[in-house]
Amino acid sequence: MASVKYNAIPLDERSLTVNQLPSKNYPLCYYIIVLLCYMLVFLTSPFSWYFCFKTVKDYEALSIFRLGRLLPPKKSGINIVLPCIDKWSICDMRTRAFNVPPQQILTRDRATISIGASIYYRIHDANTSIMVTQDLNSSSRTIAQTTVKNILTTKTVQEIESKLSSLNDDIQVTLNKETSLWGMEIQRVELTLPRVLRRHEDTNTPVLLPEYTYTPKADLEYVTPGYNTINYDSTGLEMIDRRKMPEPVKIQDFNSKKSEPARFSPNDIITAIDGLSNRSHVTSTGAVYQLDVEVSREVTDTYFIDLKHGNGSAGLGIPRNCKPDCVISLSEEDMVDLFTRQLSATMAFMQGRLRVSGNMGAAMKLETFLSSLTDRVV
Repeated sequence: MASVKYNAIPLDERSLTVNQLPSKNYPLCYYIIVLLCYMLVFLTSPFSWYFCFKTVKDYEALSIFRLGRLLPPKKSGINIVLPCIDKWSICDMRTRAFNVPPQQILTRDRATISIGASIYYRIHDANTSIMVTQDLNSSSRTIAQTTVKNILTTKTVQEIESKLSSLNDDIQVTLNKETSLWGMEIQRVELTLPRVLRRHEDTNTPVLLPEYTYTPKADLEYVTPGYNTINYDSTGLEMIDRRKMPEPVKIQDFNSKKSEPARFSPNDIITAIDGLSNRSHVTSTGAVYQLDVEVSREVTDTYFIDLKHGNGSAGLGIPRNCKPDCVISLSEEDMVDLFTRQLSATMAFMQGRLRVSGNMGAAMKLETFLSSLTDRVV
């Protein structure tokens, strides 16, 4: 990911370059303009205080560009921002997390697995994170996905299944070598349990079949010797050898029956939205949603869809670092039908199957967002 020239610069030397600004290089006009701005603030006080005083919390850092030059980061408390010549941004230094969507990986023993990860990180240098990367969120997600794939392709299935904890540490160390130059620290990596799609010795086994598609066993009423049929159910792959069956009988026409459509789970939908959302969706929607999904009478799962910050994100739990603009409550079946466009949000709301609290305008924008993803998610 990083070039040789970039890695050749020590980390402490790069931090010194970003965080320290030598005052001897300032031209005389710089001091004149700054002095005039201070005089303007003094003459227009106390009205100017509203624009000049910025409060920074203990877990935040304030970065200021003054006439295009980056100043050292400001700590918590009240800080002065000069009008007209200062551009500022506040960086949250708390621990955050994102998910690496499950990806198909060819292992060293030529088996195919599907595995994802959860990455926990924090920003330890606000100025470096602004200066080095244009989009820290997108860059960190991309390098995390690439690192997970590069490391796991050098392992066998047995090594991945038996040494998940050591692999978590290896991925964390590798990521920190790159992200530390961005002012970001990877605190924890958790790989999900791998799902084996095909092993090397299973040459006749179909590969890359989703786990929610299957042929019900109830449909197998007649069989014929001399053929093998593979049936997929929730327990995995089961091979039925028809040659061990008794005398041949008629074969039922399976094409005459309509196969059951593939059903998505809420986790599948949220994972797909997290991978497909982009900056154009954030620009057109500009809202954060919280979904309270009723799995049963006593169990409710909570998901979030953030179409307001960065390139958009989605995941399990309440929205991170912000309050939702709209809270939507619905059942698990209605959520699947809604996100696969088998149910209209307006009709579900009128029938009482969908309850909305908060910004109704934001709720209407969510239906437009779902329409744009219909062909890609379903």
